[in-house]
Amino acid sequence: MTTYVSKITGLVYIFLVINKQQFTPRECYYIGLEAAVDGVLRNSDDDESDFAIIPPDPSTLTDEEEGAEEDIAGCFMPHDVPHTIEVFTNPEDGSVKFDLSKSANLTDRHVDPECEYQASILCEEDPSTRASAIEKLRNMIHERGECHPPRMDDAFLLRFLRVRRSIPARAHRLIVRYCNFREQNKHLWIDVSWYGLRKLGNVFEGVLFDRPDVGRLIICRIGQWDPDFIPAEDLVRGCLIFLEIGIMQPKLQVLGGTAMLDCEDITLKHMRQLTPSVVMQIINVTGFPIHQRGMHIINCSRLFEKLFYVFKRFAPNDGLWEKVHFHGYDLNSLHRYIDPECLPTRYGGPREPVSLREWLTKIRQYKNKKFDEDMRSLGYAVD
Repeated sequence: MTTYVSKITGLVYIFLVINKQQFTPRECYYIGLEAAVDGVLRNSDDDESDFAIIPPDPSTLTDEEEGAEEDIAGCFMPHDVPHTIEVFTNPEDGSVKFDLSKSANLTDRHVDPECEYQASILCEEDPSTRASAIEKLRNMIHERGECHPPRMDDAFLLRFLRVRRSIPARAHRLIVRYCNFREQNKHLWIDVSWYGLRKLGNVFEGVLFDRPDVGRLIICRIGQWDPDFIPAEDLVRGCLIFLEIGIMQPKLQVLGGTAMLDCEDITLKHMRQLTPSVVMQIINVTGFPIHQRGMHIINCSRLFEKLFYVFKRFAPNDGLWEKVHFHGYDLNSLHRYIDPECLPTRYGGPREPVSLREWLTKIRQYKNKKFDEDMRSLGYAVD
């Protein structure tokens, strides 16, 4: 049996219908969950267990519901995990298995059979109602007229549904934010050569080891940026291209991502270039259709932390800031949130990151006509 349990979130993506016990939160904290799990394992004839998070019924969420939109997008414990955790023990005969073969006939390019089941758990996506949810979102966009997305095809709209737990009303609010940001910052997209952003080199890195609790780990090593040759807005463009291309992959639409900001070697020369307008652009990237698992800032001083919070008033909602964690120079603190198994060697893990330059070079080598069409529809220059 394949079982994976996150040290931090308790989130598991294999779900077996078997014997179970339930643990519900007390004031949003799962008090004694670890002890409860240990008790289940000790009392079970089989010492293998699976865990699943049971979210609130989407029918209880309305378009008028108050609260930060980001609150339903994350899966960190204790703040962002809603409702019940169920612990499942596997029968001795191993008779209950999960079979992905039912998804094998799916041909839509925005559907990946390998993450179909993860989508049902993390995004509450039901293949039988997926098409109708997309159509509801499309009709909502037409009827309300609050935004004009660059695309209206199923694959594009599904990204917004997945990050909003397949609820069309919430997906609509997110796509309005996304379109408003694009409209207000056209210079970040229009006629920008996506391949030309490889000049950012190692400023941005990705760890291609995607897990449900972390998703895709994206690292910004801001000290590697040379502000004498590269304008600050190119940092925003680099982040955007990482996201725009990344969310073309169904797996990342489902798993989302975690961001790390490494402040090693940052100087006043760097800080002077980060004007309020640039910071506002960076903050508004939260309007992208991606599950944001967290933001971790490492190798930073207390002074930087205080300066960072000056910009808190610019954040679109408080839910974002609950996912921002400062670790100073303490890798052990970082490891309490991100399993070292997911981290590059410089942060105490075994992984080798891929730089933005390497990533874009590979994409150019293997890109096809459909990729060019998608990038052109977003406003990027395509060679």
